[in-house]
Amino acid sequence: AFIEKMNTIVETGGDATDKLKMYNSEKLLSFQQLVNLGKFSSSSYDSLKPAFSPLAEDLVKRENKLIERILELGVKKKEFIIENIPLTAETFVNVTRGLRMLMIKQRDSYFLSEDDYITLQKHQEHFTYIFLKGISRNKIIV
Repeated sequence: AFIEKMNTIVETGGDATDKLKMYNSEKLLSFQQLVNLGKFSSSSYDSLKPAFSPLAEDLVKRENKLIERILELGVKKKEFIIENIPLTAETFVNVTRGLRMLMIKQRDSYFLSEDDYITLQKHQEHFTYIFLKGISRNKIIV
């Protein structure tokens, strides 16, 4: 559902900058839903993780392609200057994923508080701001 929703967002009009910010918002909601599923039984969730590994890898590939499309749109609309779009997309996905994984590792469980989600959102927004500042033709980011 996350990828399909984001594909719709990418295909509608608007700035690539806004689409990248929407990706973060939608991904955080998707992450919260996944974590909530893990709350039912974290021990069985951990034991099922290897079975879901191929699905997770496929999701990362699809996210990379999604971010590539957003970055390509930004280059086409002269919002961004990017030399290597695939590497830039992969880096964006990996860093935002790393922020989520770090939050779980710091808590040593899948039980995240509302404050944890607020902190994670702030970190993702701040990283996205820095990222956009680096690739934007116009260095003023709102």
